[in-house]
Amino acid sequence: MTDLNTPPFDAGDLTNISTLGNADDGRTVTVSGTLSKTATHTTVQGRPWSSAFLTDDTDWCELILFPDAHADFGHLIADDIRVAVTARVQACDVEAHGQVWPQPLTLAAVRVFPLEETR
Repeated sequence: MTDLNTPPFDAGDLTNISTLGNADDGRTVTVSGTLSKTATHTTVQGRPWSSAFLTDDTDWCELILFPDAHADFGHLIADDIRVAVTARVQACDVEAHGQVWPQPLTLAAVRVFPLEETR
């Protein structure tokens, strides 16, 4: 069983959001940053999940906590909270009408660890 109170990273293991892209699709990374535009949603099955923007010193991405991750870490998701997140990269540009439409990078959280409040 994973100890949810132990930091999921060493400082040297952190990845800058700006370095992530389509080539990283499916890769598990650890990033840190500040949460904003947090929201809680409900699946059609009635299970809660959450979303937020995560911003580091280099860029931003969308952070998703699917229902299982939300059950463990949803209480940590609030605006202006600094967190470290271990997540799976979901990077996919959309191709339509012969053009490639870049989509925002999305991270699917596996684990969230609070760092400090920025308020």
